Amino acid sequence: MQTIAPVVADLISSGLAEIVAYATRDSWSVICESAALVTRLDELAFSTDPRGYIGSLFDRHQPDLILSGSSPARNRPPETPEQYAIIEARCRHLPSVGVLDYWGMYTERFSRDGHNLAEDLLPDCLCVLDSRSWDDLKRFGVPAERMTITHNPWLDTLASQSSAAAPAMPTEPRKQSMTVLLASQPLAEMQRVRNLYYNQYTIFECLLAAMQKLKGLQPESVIQVLAHPSEEISRWENRLASKPYGNVKVQLLSHHTPSLLREADYLVTSHSTLAYEALYFGTPCISLRPSVKPTTRLWIDESGLSRVFQDVDSLAHYFRTNEPTVERQRVLRLKHELTQSGLFFSDGQATRRVAGEVVRMLSAATRMFA
Repeated sequence: MQTIAPVVADLISSGLAEIVAYATRDSWSVICESAALVTRLDELAFSTDPRGYIGSLFDRHQPDLILSGSSPARNRPPETPEQYAIIEARCRHLPSVGVLDYWGMYTERFSRDGHNLAEDLLPDCLCVLDSRSWDDLKRFGVPAERMTITHNPWLDTLASQSSAAAPAMPTEPRKQSMTVLLASQPLAEMQRVRNLYYNQYTIFECLLAAMQKLKGLQPESVIQVLAHPSEEISRWENRLASKPYGNVKVQLLSHHTPSLLREADYLVTSHSTLAYEALYFGTPCISLRPSVKPTTRLWIDESGLSRVFQDVDSLAHYFRTNEPTVERQRVLRLKHELTQSGLFFSDGQATRRVAGEVVRMLSAATRMFA
């Protein structure tokens, strides 16, 4: 939902459409800041009868168009409110616009069998991130006429706050303690479904062990654990309550801000979209997936925007032999190159483009269901 929040705000301010917005618990605070009228999705009713519940919302509001994000299913699709809304729109012959927030996981978004495109899960207009995303989806079977490149509206603000230019190299390395932001994800909750060999807690243990190996090489370092909105933060509190950390200080956070992403020396995660946001500021990212088995590599891994590690020793060696400020300069140079090529990073105009697609499909209609 946060992906479309700026578009909802833009359409409200322009008066081009009447908005009826529904949000889940995870996206409630985000959409409330953007939509004048927003209703909390009844998640119990949805989990009990997803098709019937979504259908009742259509009956109540009689929408002319559906605007949604495109969250990947954790289990077998269809599962998410967005997926059921697209299915319902298709059955009622209503136009739909979907907005992608990240690369990959296309089978979890647009497939029922984990291999082939499911037509009823695909919106009429799919707003994708860049030419790489477009090409991947085309290979997956999405018709070219159903896609348009817009970038991610949620990141327009970050695009305006950061610069694509790479500043000059620092004249000397920083001499203060290292701060690592760990972006947690609810991996333990879906570990069996996704066949993962690790979860958010083993990622933390791996990171902690690597940083403890730096004892004596630098002042006390800090791990900031940023809990995911869908996690029960009490589980993290219980796990962190009695741990001996030695030379590492551990902080538990429940909300993030641009300054938090900008000021961290590194962002560590398995595959959180927060890495995408942090890279706008040049914050070096680490994809940490503790496992002896090969793990899936994301586009940010392949492009060099993120470093991949699977064990304590190699991560500790990286921390020991690399300077965060130098790594930040490398990321900013790569960001500049990719921005010039129109890849990965938004130019700050995504909201305008997506809103334009909505208006185009609405034509003369005046009511929209988001």
